[in-house]
Amino acid sequence: MAVVSARDEHGTLAFLEHFDLVKYFDVVITGLSAEHTKPYPDPVLLAAKRCEHRPRTLPDDR
Repeated sequence: MAVVSARDEHGTLAFLEHFDLVKYFDVVITGLSAEHTKPYPDPVLLAAKRCEHRPRTLPDDR
């Protein structure tokens, strides 16, 4: 399972560690992981690739 956040790596990992959630995620994508961030789909597509999933239609979270 993956988490995608627009935060930087430090902020994302601090949040996940604070709530003891790190153990649930195989992939963590942060605001600096992909070339572009919101509103581009790059971070979500990168997460799918790292999880070895082929992206399908994704819901709009706006």
